Amino acid sequence: MYIFYIHACNHVVEFFLDLTDEYKKIDPNATDFSIEIFSKELNEGYPNNKFSIEYLYEHNGLARDENNHQHFTRKTLLNWKKTTNRPKDVPDVKLIAFLIEKYKTHRKRCPKGHRRNPITKKCKKHK
Repeated sequence: MYIFYIHACNHVVEFFLDLTDEYKKIDPNATDFSIEIFSKELNEGYPNNKFSIEYLYEHNGLARDENNHQHFTRKTLLNWKKTTNRPKDVPDVKLIAFLIEKYKTHRKRCPKGHRRNPITKKCKKHK
């Protein structure tokens, strides 16, 4: 059974979808699996404004998946989990830090006259 609700309070809209029962089919030991989406002003973030959409755009804190959906980069997610400092995130912090180190690669510079797109990370000819 899915539990879905929309809640509005203090100019914030929260969308919540509980998928725990569905996730237990994959992992019987799961105790919680939910998706929460918060809609706020572009310059407001949680737990602080360094996690606002505006700040993340300016500082390359977002990436895109194969369907062009935006999400936190590994580094942003790690910083978010460290900043919120929730005990349940301790294993996640260790795993994300490991993955960042494992997949760290030296990125080549773009050719002369090209700039790296902050979202896609691909080199494009600068106009």
